[in-house]
Amino acid sequence: NDLANVTSESYVVSNSKGKCKLYTFTSSSGANRIYNPHENTTESQSIDAVSTTLDDYFENTNFFTKIKFVKIDVEGAEFQVLLGMKSIIRANPQIKLFIEFNPVCLKKIGTEPYELLKFLINENFTLFLVSNNMTEIKPSNPDEIMNSKLYEDHVVNLLCKRI
Repeated sequence: NDLANVTSESYVVSNSKGKCKLYTFTSSSGANRIYNPHENTTESQSIDAVSTTLDDYFENTNFFTKIKFVKIDVEGAEFQVLLGMKSIIRANPQIKLFIEFNPVCLKKIGTEPYELLKFLINENFTLFLVSNNMTEIKPSNPDEIMNSKLYEDHVVNLLCKRI
């Protein structure tokens, strides 16, 4: 895209630093994940990867207190990413998060979906459901999200900001 201000890094972002497996898919690079999906094994393979947290990655940079927006779409590891950026969240009161909320993938990695929502509320975020076509946002709360038909059948996007 000829962007001069973007750097690509080869890390898995999570809540810990170290080595991990990354399960890749031949049919969709957007479906890569850090847990074995036990799905069509002919379409996936694992590769060795290195994980880091956003707190560690940005710790000794000038950017740590200047982060305004983070998009998180990591096929179920969203809670791990959030846990690995607690210091960034707390150091940046104006930060906004755009998070894919996929209960099926969250559960496959061992996260109870409600815990992710509770974490966001405890960090003083207001939650907004974003429509599938990205044209509408609606204030929401964990109970509404957990009890909605969207939760049962679809992946939803959440905009999280402090008001």
